[in-house]
Amino acid sequence: MSVSLSAGTEAPAPERALGSLPSTDAEIRRNIAARRARGAVWRWLFAGALAFGILALATLLCTVVDGAFGLAVYEHSVDPRELSDRSLEELSQPELVEIFRANVSAGLFRRYDRERPLAERSAEDVRELIYERVVERRVVASYGLGESLLRRAAVERETAERHPGGVLEWRSWVSLDFLTRPMSSVPERAGIRTALLGSVWMIALTMLIAFPVGVAAAIYLEEYAGRCWWNRLIETNINNLAGVPSIIYGMLG
Repeated sequence: MSVSLSAGTEAPAPERALGSLPSTDAEIRRNIAARRARGAVWRWLFAGALAFGILALATLLCTVVDGAFGLAVYEHSVDPRELSDRSLEELSQPELVEIFRANVSAGLFRRYDRERPLAERSAEDVRELIYERVVERRVVASYGLGESLLRRAAVERETAERHPGGVLEWRSWVSLDFLTRPMSSVPERAGIRTALLGSVWMIALTMLIAFPVGVAAAIYLEEYAGRCWWNRLIETNINNLAGVPSIIYGMLG
């Protein structure tokens, strides 16, 4: 028995098979609208991720700047002005050695002299010893940049109450001295010169040894080595090593 459609009615559109392309303008418009809606959602998600990253970096930068500059309260066991009528920075190396000898015990002086003769040390090294063993200057309180600028009066009152003998000074923890000073047990006088020079020497020696050996091995394998199993094994291992991130080698020593 056949069923006839009345005039004015349209036959329903056949369902489109999954994965097939749209065949009518209406389907194309619906697909475009859906893609635009999904694209708008992803665009806002990516923009939010970018904004979050920028905010995190800005927060980190502000934190670093706030901690790198500001007021610090110093206390010391011996006033440096009592050691000499001139500043320690103005004294020569022999004068600094005599000050160190006169203000430490004989046993401590001999110990440092055995480690490395004081006469062979630079004036800066002897000065660091005086600050470390004689003056014993230490930071007892520090304030960030924002607090130092906006609450200066409150900081001064707090210093007078908690550290009557302390000296309040403006301090920049980021300076050239941080790169040029040697290691020290006094935090504010410690530097990374020793570690920096050690890293430079290690890089230089590594390049001096690894660069010519690596280039020579590469030229040999590419131009002169035959296609034996031993050379293929070496090339395979080189390719595998090249695909491993360098941080993995660092973690494994």
